[in-house]
Amino acid sequence: MSIVDELYSEIDNGREGRNLGLKTGLPKLDWYTGGFQKGVYKLIFGHSGSGKSSFVIYSDLYRILRDYPDRDIVYVYFSLEMSSKVLLAKLLNLYIYDTYGIEISYMTLMSVREKLSDKYYKYIQESRVWLNSIIHKLIIFDKQLSSNTFYGNMKELLKQWGTFQDIDEGRRNIYIPSNPDKIINVIIDHAGLLTPVDGRTKKQEIDQTSRYCVYFREKCG
Repeated sequence: MSIVDELYSEIDNGREGRNLGLKTGLPKLDWYTGGFQKGVYKLIFGHSGSGKSSFVIYSDLYRILRDYPDRDIVYVYFSLEMSSKVLLAKLLNLYIYDTYGIEISYMTLMSVREKLSDKYYKYIQESRVWLNSIIHKLIIFDKQLSSNTFYGNMKELLKQWGTFQDIDEGRRNIYIPSNPDKIINVIIDHAGLLTPVDGRTKKQEIDQTSRYCVYFREKCG
Protein backbone atom coordinates (compact mmCIF):
# COMPACT_ATOMS: atom_id res chain seq x y z
CA MET A 1 0.00 0.00 0.00
CA SER A 2 1.44 3.37 -1.05
CA ILE A 3 1.38 6.44 1.19
CA VAL A 4 -1.41 7.84 -1.02
CA ASP A 5 -3.42 4.67 -0.43
CA GLU A 6 -2.81 5.00 3.31
CA LEU A 7 -4.06 8.60 3.25
CA TYR A 8 -7.26 7.68 1.42
CA SER A 9 -7.76 4.74 3.74
CA GLU A 10 -7.67 7.14 6.70
CA ILE A 11 -10.11 9.47 4.95
CA ASP A 12 -12.50 6.55 4.41
CA ASN A 13 -12.08 5.52 8.05
CA GLY A 14 -13.06 9.03 9.02
CA ARG A 15 -16.23 8.87 6.93
CA GLU A 16 -17.13 5.68 8.80
CA GLY A 17 -16.75 7.53 12.11
CA ARG A 18 -13.60 5.68 13.18
CA ASN A 19 -11.56 8.87 13.63
CA LEU A 20 -14.01 10.57 15.97
CA GLY A 21 -12.40 11.38 19.31
CA LEU A 22 -14.00 10.46 22.61
CA LYS A 23 -15.47 13.35 24.58
CA THR A 24 -13.51 14.51 27.63
CA GLY A 25 -16.29 16.47 29.31
CA LEU A 26 -14.67 19.74 28.18
CA PRO A 27 -16.49 20.67 24.93
CA LYS A 28 -14.33 23.65 23.98
CA LEU A 29 -11.14 21.62 24.42
CA ASP A 30 -12.67 18.78 22.37
CA TRP A 31 -13.46 21.19 19.54
CA TYR A 32 -9.83 22.30 19.23
CA THR A 33 -8.17 18.93 19.87
CA GLY A 34 -10.64 16.46 18.37
CA GLY A 35 -11.23 14.95 21.79
CA PHE A 36 -9.50 11.92 23.22
CA GLN A 37 -7.59 10.32 20.33
CA LYS A 38 -5.22 7.42 19.74
CA GLY A 39 -1.69 8.15 18.59
CA VAL A 40 -1.44 11.51 20.38
CA TYR A 41 1.31 12.56 22.78
CA LYS A 42 0.21 15.34 25.12
CA LEU A 43 2.32 17.31 27.56
CA ILE A 44 0.45 19.15 30.33
CA PHE A 45 2.58 21.72 32.13
CA GLY A 46 2.09 24.36 34.79
CA HIS A 47 3.21 25.60 38.18
CA SER A 48 3.21 23.27 41.16
CA GLY A 49 -0.31 22.93 42.56
CA SER A 50 -1.95 24.40 39.45
CA GLY A 51 -4.18 21.35 38.92
CA LYS A 52 -2.32 19.39 36.24
CA SER A 53 -3.07 15.99 37.78
CA SER A 54 -6.69 16.90 38.52
CA PHE A 55 -7.18 18.03 34.92
CA VAL A 56 -5.79 14.79 33.47
CA ILE A 57 -7.59 12.54 35.96
CA TYR A 58 -10.90 14.18 35.06
CA SER A 59 -10.63 14.60 31.28
CA ASP A 60 -8.41 11.73 30.16
CA LEU A 61 -9.23 9.16 32.83
CA TYR A 62 -12.51 9.53 34.73
CA ARG A 63 -14.64 10.97 31.92
CA ILE A 64 -13.62 8.27 29.46
CA LEU A 65 -14.09 5.44 31.96
CA ARG A 66 -17.49 6.78 32.98
CA ASP A 67 -18.91 7.63 29.55
CA TYR A 68 -17.49 4.78 27.44
CA PRO A 69 -17.87 1.62 29.56
CA ASP A 70 -18.01 -0.68 26.53
CA ARG A 71 -14.88 0.57 24.78
CA ASP A 72 -11.76 -1.60 24.89
CA ILE A 73 -9.53 0.81 26.82
CA VAL A 74 -6.64 0.18 29.18
CA TYR A 75 -4.83 2.82 31.22
CA VAL A 76 -1.17 2.49 32.16
CA TYR A 77 -0.78 5.09 34.89
CA PHE A 78 2.72 5.83 36.20
CA SER A 79 1.76 7.66 39.39
CA LEU A 80 4.96 9.15 40.78
CA GLU A 81 3.28 11.57 43.18
CA MET A 82 0.31 9.69 44.67
CA SER A 83 -0.26 6.09 45.65
CA SER A 84 -2.64 3.85 43.71
CA LYS A 85 -5.16 4.08 46.57
CA VAL A 86 -5.16 7.89 46.46
CA LEU A 87 -5.72 7.77 42.68
CA LEU A 88 -8.67 5.40 43.10
CA ALA A 89 -10.06 7.63 45.87
CA LYS A 90 -10.00 10.60 43.49
CA LEU A 91 -11.89 8.60 40.85
CA LEU A 92 -14.40 7.49 43.50
CA ASN A 93 -15.00 11.06 44.66
CA LEU A 94 -15.53 12.24 41.08
CA TYR A 95 -18.07 9.47 40.51
CA ILE A 96 -19.97 10.30 43.71
CA TYR A 97 -20.13 13.99 42.82
CA ASP A 98 -21.14 13.24 39.23
CA THR A 99 -23.82 10.72 40.25
CA TYR A 100 -25.25 12.09 43.49
CA GLY A 101 -24.10 15.73 43.56
CA ILE A 102 -22.29 15.05 46.84
CA GLU A 103 -18.80 16.50 47.24
CA ILE A 104 -16.52 14.40 49.46
CA SER A 105 -12.90 15.41 49.93
CA TYR A 106 -10.09 12.89 50.31
CA MET A 107 -9.64 13.99 53.94
CA THR A 108 -13.33 13.31 54.60
CA LEU A 109 -13.27 9.99 52.74
CA MET A 110 -10.37 8.73 54.85
CA SER A 111 -11.72 10.11 58.18
CA VAL A 112 -8.60 12.23 58.69
CA ARG A 113 -10.25 15.08 60.61
CA GLU A 114 -13.26 13.20 61.97
CA LYS A 115 -15.00 9.87 61.44
CA LEU A 116 -16.81 9.50 58.13
CA SER A 117 -20.56 9.91 58.59
CA ASP A 118 -23.11 7.21 57.79
CA LYS A 119 -24.65 9.59 55.22
CA TYR A 120 -21.45 9.78 53.16
CA TYR A 121 -20.57 6.13 53.75
CA LYS A 122 -23.85 5.13 52.09
CA TYR A 123 -22.86 6.86 48.83
CA ILE A 124 -19.37 5.37 49.01
CA GLN A 125 -20.76 1.85 49.37
CA GLU A 126 -23.19 2.34 46.48
CA SER A 127 -20.34 3.56 44.26
CA ARG A 128 -18.20 0.50 44.87
CA VAL A 129 -19.93 -1.34 42.01
CA TRP A 130 -18.71 1.26 39.51
CA LEU A 131 -15.17 1.21 40.87
CA ASN A 132 -15.08 -2.58 40.58
CA SER A 133 -16.38 -2.32 37.00
CA ILE A 134 -13.42 -0.19 35.84
CA ILE A 135 -10.54 -1.49 37.95
CA HIS A 136 -9.57 -4.12 35.33
CA LYS A 137 -8.87 -1.27 32.89
CA LEU A 138 -6.27 0.30 35.19
CA ILE A 139 -2.62 -0.72 35.46
CA ILE A 140 -1.05 1.53 38.08
CA PHE A 141 2.67 1.82 38.80
CA ASP A 142 3.28 3.93 41.92
CA LYS A 143 6.99 3.29 42.44
CA GLN A 144 10.12 5.14 41.30
CA LEU A 145 10.46 5.41 37.53
CA SER A 146 13.32 6.00 35.13
CA SER A 147 13.31 6.07 31.35
CA ASN A 148 14.78 2.54 31.36
CA THR A 149 12.04 1.06 33.55
CA PHE A 150 9.39 2.97 31.61
CA TYR A 151 10.61 1.43 28.34
CA GLY A 152 10.88 -2.06 29.84
CA ASN A 153 7.42 -1.97 31.44
CA MET A 154 5.75 -0.68 28.28
CA LYS A 155 7.49 -3.22 26.04
CA GLU A 156 6.31 -6.12 28.23
CA LEU A 157 2.75 -4.80 28.45
CA LEU A 158 2.52 -4.24 24.70
CA LYS A 159 3.53 -7.87 24.11
CA GLN A 160 0.33 -8.84 25.95
CA TRP A 161 -1.80 -6.80 23.52
CA GLY A 162 -0.01 -7.49 20.25
CA THR A 163 3.13 -8.73 18.53
CA PHE A 164 6.43 -7.10 17.53
CA GLN A 165 7.55 -8.53 14.19
CA ASP A 166 10.61 -8.08 11.98
CA ILE A 167 9.82 -7.48 8.30
CA ASP A 168 11.77 -6.60 5.14
CA GLU A 169 14.35 -9.27 5.94
CA GLY A 170 14.85 -7.90 9.43
CA ARG A 171 15.41 -4.31 8.36
CA ARG A 172 12.20 -3.06 10.04
CA ASN A 173 10.31 -3.94 13.19
CA ILE A 174 6.56 -3.34 13.36
CA TYR A 175 3.84 -3.77 15.97
CA ILE A 176 0.67 -5.70 15.15
CA PRO A 177 -2.07 -5.16 17.79
CA SER A 178 -4.38 -8.06 18.62
CA ASN A 179 -7.28 -5.59 18.55
CA PRO A 180 -6.65 -2.55 16.28
CA ASP A 181 -9.48 -0.68 18.02
CA LYS A 182 -8.01 -1.08 21.49
CA ILE A 183 -7.01 2.20 23.12
CA ILE A 184 -3.93 2.19 25.34
CA ASN A 185 -3.61 5.42 27.29
CA VAL A 186 -0.30 5.94 29.05
CA ILE A 187 -0.01 8.64 31.70
CA ILE A 188 3.17 9.72 33.51
CA ASP A 189 2.30 11.86 36.53
CA HIS A 190 4.58 13.63 36.66
CA ALA A 191 7.76 13.86 34.57
CA GLY A 192 9.55 16.06 37.10
CA LEU A 193 9.66 13.10 39.51
CA LEU A 194 11.48 10.73 37.15
CA THR A 195 14.61 9.22 38.72
CA PRO A 196 17.81 9.91 36.71
CA VAL A 197 19.98 6.84 36.02
CA ASP A 198 23.13 6.00 34.03
CA GLY A 199 24.70 9.39 34.86
CA ARG A 200 21.90 11.38 33.22
CA THR A 201 20.68 14.70 34.61
CA LYS A 202 17.00 15.20 35.44
CA LYS A 203 16.45 16.97 32.11
CA GLN A 204 18.23 14.23 30.17
CA GLU A 205 16.10 11.61 31.94
CA ILE A 206 12.91 13.49 31.02
CA ASP A 207 14.12 13.91 27.43
CA GLN A 208 14.93 10.19 27.13
CA THR A 209 11.51 9.22 28.50
CA SER A 210 9.91 11.63 26.03
CA ARG A 211 11.79 9.98 23.17
CA TYR A 212 10.44 6.60 24.29
CA CYS A 213 6.92 8.05 24.40
CA VAL A 214 7.29 9.20 20.80
CA TYR A 215 8.75 5.81 19.84
CA PHE A 216 5.75 3.90 21.23
CA ARG A 217 3.31 6.39 19.75
CA GLU A 218 4.79 6.00 16.26
CA LYS A 219 5.29 2.23 16.39
CA CYS A 220 2.21 1.17 18.36
CA GLY A 221 -0.30 3.98 17.90
